[in-house]
Amino acid sequence: MEKMIQALFNTEVDAFTGLQGLQQLDQLKDISLGETYVLTKDDEGKTAIRSAKNKAEGKGMMGGGLIGGLIGMLAGPLGFIVGVAGGMVAGSATDTLRAEDVSDYLDAVSANIPTGKSV
Repeated sequence: MEKMIQALFNTEVDAFTGLQGLQQLDQLKDISLGETYVLTKDDEGKTAIRSAKNKAEGKGMMGGGLIGGLIGMLAGPLGFIVGVAGGMVAGSATDTLRAEDVSDYLDAVSANIPTGKSV
């Protein structure tokens, strides 16, 4: 089950301190982090992504290639090659769609960050 945590900080330094605390909990296996972002809105109202990490990045392409290759093995060596290539393309498309969803979500979050704060 996926859950999201959002926390508002007064400074970017405080936001990174909070992120480090979450990363320590992840290392201790108390929680499992998938994606982490630190967004900061400056005094002019411009939002910047200061940190972005995604453990699942590229897994769609790799998984698609593996599954395509296994299915393609039924048709011989050429089927294996075509299966790997087709699976990687399909997995890459899935990764792209997921990235677009994340981008939309980050846009919505950044619109609500008060000026001079970090999330």
